[in-house]
Amino acid sequence: MRNMSDFRNEDGITLVELLASIAILTIVVALLYSFIFQGLNSEKKTSDAIALNQDGNVLISELRSQYYAGETMLCVETDDKRLTIDDYTITNGDTPLQIDQGCIEGVNTDEPLEIKLTLGNDLGQSITLEATWQRPESAQLALVVGSSGEGGSNPDNITWEYTTDELPCLDNPDYKNLNIKWTGDKLESNCKQYNGPNKNKHGTNKSLWIKNDVDLEDKNFVKVGQHLFTNEKVELEDNATVTVDGNATFNKKVEVSNNAFITIGANSKFQRKLEMEGQSLVRIGGSANFVKKLSMENSARFESGGNSIFSDKIEMEDSASIVIGGSATCLKKVTKENNASITVSGKSTCS
Repeated sequence: MRNMSDFRNEDGITLVELLASIAILTIVVALLYSFIFQGLNSEKKTSDAIALNQDGNVLISELRSQYYAGETMLCVETDDKRLTIDDYTITNGDTPLQIDQGCIEGVNTDEPLEIKLTLGNDLGQSITLEATWQRPESAQLALVVGSSGEGGSNPDNITWEYTTDELPCLDNPDYKNLNIKWTGDKLESNCKQYNGPNKNKHGTNKSLWIKNDVDLEDKNFVKVGQHLFTNEKVELEDNATVTVDGNATFNKKVEVSNNAFITIGANSKFQRKLEMEGQSLVRIGGSANFVKKLSMENSARFESGGNSIFSDKIEMEDSASIVIGGSATCLKKVTKENNASITVSGKSTCS
């Protein structure tokens, strides 16, 4: 019988074999780390390249919206988009234009605009984007907002004769024929004391500049004999009414609800979102220009007697309606649900 010691191997592992194993393991780990690092680095580069492309397209879209809205100065913020404008060529008709502090100045929107931008990020990646825009004839016709009447498009062209935080009654003899800056949100009380024809109305027979947030409700009635300008948000609800005989420029969001009513005798420009609901009505006698989104629901109705341009989206539902007496130009998506409708007498790109 064989001895058990014959089956034992007492040679063990040598120092050379141990060092060789460690060296091989080190090489394998280094290769794996290299592959992982390269993969992560490649993924980050791909992610940054996608982000650069997306931010570039957003920048181009912002410039496009401003051009089609008739702005003569096109501005963008690049800080929040993680990109820089490294090179550019901009031609407006036959005129070359420059970018100064993030803005393209002196744009003639009646002429085509050609833009070529080279954009970069902090990784040294770059893309070049090109675009050419020309507003359709209907858009050019629509953008006459604020052109009728002295000072109708710019409050700085008007001499403001009275500044107050309390809007006077329309029959108040001291203020009814003055251009008024309204810096607060109060309304003068007891309008019946003046024994005039406008017992429950506030405002002026001339122009009004609203400098603060205003919330009109419970049958408040504001009348403006010439032009209206707003610097901050305007809300109308519960049968409140604003009537303007001239032009109106709304520089911040406008909300109209619960049977509230806005009527503009001439042209109107909405620089921010107009939100309508609850059988509210906005009626424009002339042209209308929407720089931002129009949102309508619950039988809200918008009417324009002239041409209208919608540079941002239109969202309509629940029997909301738009009626345009002239031409209509829609530059972005129009969504209509639950019996919402658009009726245009002239040419239309709003489906």
